[in-house]
Amino acid sequence: MSDLPNPRDHHDQANADWLFQKDAKAPAQEPKPESPPGAGTSDGYDIEGLDPEEESVDPAPVIPPVPSRPARSRANSQWEDRRPKRTKPRPGTVDEVWTRWAEWGPDLTRVGIVGAILLIPLYFALAAFQFGVAFLILVVGVGALGYLAYPLFITMERPIRITPEQALKDYFGALSHRKPHYRRMWLLLSSAGKQSHNFNTFAQFTDYWNQTLKAWNSAGSAGANPLVFSVEQFKSEKSAGLKELDAKYAVRVQNTKRPDVETRSQLVTIRLVKGPDNMWYLDDGTMPPRKS
Repeated sequence: MSDLPNPRDHHDQANADWLFQKDAKAPAQEPKPESPPGAGTSDGYDIEGLDPEEESVDPAPVIPPVPSRPARSRANSQWEDRRPKRTKPRPGTVDEVWTRWAEWGPDLTRVGIVGAILLIPLYFALAAFQFGVAFLILVVGVGALGYLAYPLFITMERPIRITPEQALKDYFGALSHRKPHYRRMWLLLSSAGKQSHNFNTFAQFTDYWNQTLKAWNSAGSAGANPLVFSVEQFKSEKSAGLKELDAKYAVRVQNTKRPDVETRSQLVTIRLVKGPDNMWYLDDGTMPPRKS
């Protein structure tokens, strides 16, 4: 009987209650995150009135600032907006001032070319001992050079235009020569004066004054210009410290071939401006209308 298995022993082997004992090892669990300091109920304070849902709401996204336009592009856009759109110069400006070379340059060039051409036949005439022909070439050459150099002789005096009245007198003084010096008159005009009325080029300016001289020459004298122009009744404010001003004036016209013929123009208003050379220039290069 002692060899039979003990039922108690079998009961002990099938019993699984030992698994539920306190000493049994529980399955491994993930460690809970530690609460931050001060979050416990014993060491901190609870905030009343705070909705738990609001605590879980994510903060509003930060919108980055819009980058401003580069200063260079802004300056370029302003430059494009300020770019002048007018084709004609603004009144009160002088883009080309009077200079000796600007006045004499074309005449000196012509004199130099003609003089060089005359030297060729003169040299061959002297080399062939034809002194008569050489003398004739010399006389003709001097006459041609004198004719071409005439504008140089009549403009030896510089046009000093410290006052507006001097500018008007120099302008009409250049018109009073036997052969008017249109180039000096052209150079005494401002930028607006060179693009006024019936002309905007030097050739048109010359044509305008040729027609004007014929209209004022009541005697109909041909050849050299017999008319002498003088400025009268000039009135303006003091020009000291000013860059531009308005003036009133009239022109008296005398005919040297007929001293009894004398006419006057109407009293007109003209604007004069001071150039970079501190000299005065005319904004209007036309002749005032004849006085009725």
